[in-house]
Amino acid sequence: MPARPIRLLLVDDSQSTLDGLRMYLQEVGAPVEVVGEATDGAQAIERARALRPDLVVMDARMRGMSGFTATRLIREELPGVAVVILTMYDGEMARADAELAGAAGFVTKDDLPALEDMIATVRSRFLL
Repeated sequence: MPARPIRLLLVDDSQSTLDGLRMYLQEVGAPVEVVGEATDGAQAIERARALRPDLVVMDARMRGMSGFTATRLIREELPGVAVVILTMYDGEMARADAELAGAAGFVTKDDLPALEDMIATVRSRFLL
């Protein structure tokens, strides 16, 4: 019996990025079901509460609440929900911020194959 798909919440303040992520994951056949989308940190928290995804793919920098803050708040309230930070900028500070926020991983937007690897990691860690 095949494993159930990972329930995924996508968060980015750019609709074109959200559309691109969804299409990319469909094209590569990632074992995910996109259950929702959000365009800012506060909305991400609300959607995570309502949808209880397995994994949130969270943009680091958005208008209003940052992805790092939203990640920390989601992880505090919903410790069973994994979060992967997705960002344009790869740097030590961003990676440290992601780790401090409780993110399960960090992926740059120009390295989407790493997101596939992160999904596999989340599956093996959280959905045994």
